[in-house]
Amino acid sequence: EQFFDKHYRQVADIDASSTRSSNDGKGFKPIGNISVTFSGSYDGGGYSIDNLYFNWPDEIRYVGLFGWATYGEGHQGTVKVQNLTLNDPEIILYEDIYPDSDDVDAIQTGGALVARLTLSSSNASSLTVKNITVNRPVINSKGISGGVFGTVSIDGNGTADILLDGITVTDAEIFGDAEAGIAYQLKGDSENERITLQNAEFSGEFFDEEGDNDGVSGVAGVVYQTDFTTFNRVITKRMRVKEFYRNVSGLAHSAGAGTRIHQSGANVHFTGSDRYRASSAAGLVGTLDNREQDRNVDTYEADVSITESYARGTIENLGDNNGGGYTGGLVRYVAARDVNTTTTIKNNYVDVNVVDYIIYNREQGDDVRSYYSTSSSGYHPTLDNYWHNRTSAISRFIGSVAADQARDSDLTIEIDNNIIVGDAHYHAGRTGLRSISGTQTQTGNGHFIGQFYADNSGNSSNENIYARSNYYTSDNQIRDEAIGGMMTSYISWDVKKISAIKSADLRDPNTFSTSSNNIDSGYEFDLVNTWILDSSGLVNEGYPMLRWEYERIGSPAITQPFEEAGTASDPIKISSLEDLKKLMVLKEYWRKDNGTGYYFELTNDIDMSPTQYWDWNDDNGDGNIFNDPQDLTSEGNNEGWRPIGDDQNRFRGHWDGNDHTLSGMHINIPDGHASNYYGVGFIGFADDYDDFLSIKNLHFTDASIKVNGS
Repeated sequence: EQFFDKHYRQVADIDASSTRSSNDGKGFKPIGNISVTFSGSYDGGGYSIDNLYFNWPDEIRYVGLFGWATYGEGHQGTVKVQNLTLNDPEIILYEDIYPDSDDVDAIQTGGALVARLTLSSSNASSLTVKNITVNRPVINSKGISGGVFGTVSIDGNGTADILLDGITVTDAEIFGDAEAGIAYQLKGDSENERITLQNAEFSGEFFDEEGDNDGVSGVAGVVYQTDFTTFNRVITKRMRVKEFYRNVSGLAHSAGAGTRIHQSGANVHFTGSDRYRASSAAGLVGTLDNREQDRNVDTYEADVSITESYARGTIENLGDNNGGGYTGGLVRYVAARDVNTTTTIKNNYVDVNVVDYIIYNREQGDDVRSYYSTSSSGYHPTLDNYWHNRTSAISRFIGSVAADQARDSDLTIEIDNNIIVGDAHYHAGRTGLRSISGTQTQTGNGHFIGQFYADNSGNSSNENIYARSNYYTSDNQIRDEAIGGMMTSYISWDVKKISAIKSADLRDPNTFSTSSNNIDSGYEFDLVNTWILDSSGLVNEGYPMLRWEYERIGSPAITQPFEEAGTASDPIKISSLEDLKKLMVLKEYWRKDNGTGYYFELTNDIDMSPTQYWDWNDDNGDGNIFNDPQDLTSEGNNEGWRPIGDDQNRFRGHWDGNDHTLSGMHINIPDGHASNYYGVGFIGFADDYDDFLSIKNLHFTDASIKVNGS
């Protein structure tokens, strides 16, 4: 312990397999804990520590390579832990342990790198943890756990910041109660004492084996005064509910006062069991709340925001037969209360299919009914299965919004320039508000917001609540309600544009022009700096996309231009299947800006039989739809080659096959999608405007083309 304040550099890979038998089977003893914390630094030198094992049922409160690391004044800009990989660590955490403290009710906190990281100072101070990778961690927890950190916090009265940069967790398996992919708690202390997480990635699976879960999230659990910025990405292969989850979220399950989430995203797959289901779930953030509700400090409020972020994937098999909950494709619950604060949800992209719906069974002896709204003026009885005194709300965007003031102050909520696509498979029949036997009960299912509540009765303050220039897709829906349930008291909500739109129209650039009736003046979509239209149709199925995501995790291998000029004297040479794929993706080569065409020359026979496995889904979430494992096997939809040329980008060019052959081309247009294509073939749609079209000396063998399954 006398060396816990020293500085270390690792000079070789370390195999820690022997820790499984160390300390009578308890494993590696964490460096630093309650009695003597670690206050030095550690540079991994780019090396790894493999197979660390931790299983301390007592004695140890904080469990990880470093148990408790604390830093005070004099740490301006210093890097404390960096350049380290932990491979295959295993951590077992317990509740109700008796550590070396007076807290007999303590539960263990764990993280593979640092269980508890604290910066305390009354003067300017900062520290950095960077370039940390944890591969294949296995965590079995009845305590509080994160894949890298347990908790990270700032405690002081001055100016301080913690930077977590380049934190990666891959192929995690996390079991238990309060758990998160990277850190369970990120807690800054004020606007001048903040934590920043950037360039963080998580992939893995979560399992609830024993029930009563306090929250599961891909990156962080409880968050205050923290910035998520510059590419934070989550890919949850599976979040499986065996018993009962209280809150399941892609990025963070509770984002409180001062949290700013920017340029972050989650690809989520939440699945309930046949018997038990998650009560609340969200693609990105569980609760977005302008308050801090830490029971150990005075409650305070601060601005919160989610901007230029995305959520994709599926949330299925939700609800439980014991109570209500909220579910949203981006956020499950937005709470704005009191004081002069602003909640901003702007320029976000959501493609989350919410499958299934909350079901409540009538309590025995309770004579209550459920209702659904058939018009804005009334509700009509339907099924006798509504649970008394419960709330529920489901939406593809935000489950529930609650704005409630008890003090004289101004409150602002801005929901602008968001795009919601995908399908709605939830039950959309029961909506609105109703009161049963004197008990007010709220339910709502809406495509944009499930339930909205606002009240500033008895106050002279202002609630400024806006929704401007928002789109959600709605194709062949039985019900088309933007907002499921709505109750306001002494307030008017300025809902300017929440526009339902057909999927095909969302792919049309004219939809985003300033002349569109769905766009509010001053709230146009920024197609230069913020959004980009996926003209290729292959990175995001032709839908708009956040520019940072497109550029950062797009498809560099298929976005590089051809080397040749594409003129008659310097034609573009096509010699491989990769070249054909490039032509298929880069629509700018289907014709020139001036309406003329490029010249192409086939220089080899090309085997196109691998197209029989190509899928048009981005299964691994990296922006390239043709590099997923499913693209190499028969698993998936196997749509195959996507035709060159469509109605918006007709092919104009000169193609000389030089008597070469394309063999084994496979096209399988799925059921119901044929109407999206004017023609199905190697070239789908071409025209000969001013004779800028010629195709010659090209041969095909063993081609297979299916439309709508035949």
